[in-house]
Amino acid sequence: MITLIIPAVFIGLLFHGIHRKVIARIQERPGPPVWQEILHTLKFSFKQTWIPKTASMPMYVFIVAVSIAIWTGAFYIVFSGGSLLLLFAVFMLHKITEHGLGLSSGSPYGKFGAIRSVMSAASEIPLFATIAGIYVVTGSLMISDIIRYQEINGPLFIRSFSNSCCHVYRHPLQDALWAVFNN
Repeated sequence: MITLIIPAVFIGLLFHGIHRKVIARIQERPGPPVWQEILHTLKFSFKQTWIPKTASMPMYVFIVAVSIAIWTGAFYIVFSGGSLLLLFAVFMLHKITEHGLGLSSGSPYGKFGAIRSVMSAASEIPLFATIAGIYVVTGSLMISDIIRYQEINGPLFIRSFSNSCCHVYRHPLQDALWAVFNN
């Protein structure tokens, strides 16, 4: 498993760099190099831990430990084929800890960041609607069952798209879409 995590972190950081580059181009500026996130990660990995004077030291250290525990639990859920609903609950728990991270620094800017993380959590509500859609199509919220469903029926996205076109809107091409995506 560790052999998968290290390349996944590298590729994820590279994708984040590409995302930042695209956003910069949309805003008509050059933006950072694509590998900048990898350089930031390496830089912060070797820096000395520094706790601000205004921070609540026990809270500051405790919140970081809680964040690590949350994501360790998320990895366990994914790799054990656990519940998708539980995974999204862990995601929302992470949003709460982001709030705590902002508040524990003692900085007014950190407090603004904490409020922003709570506001962004409210915008994640469509993700819960996605969970409902996955349950309607697959009949389960267990990640292992969803993977099994996709092995038998093909990618879930295509199946969901055809179901939404054919059953909700009664599109004139209903029979054609149904035949193409469900065979």
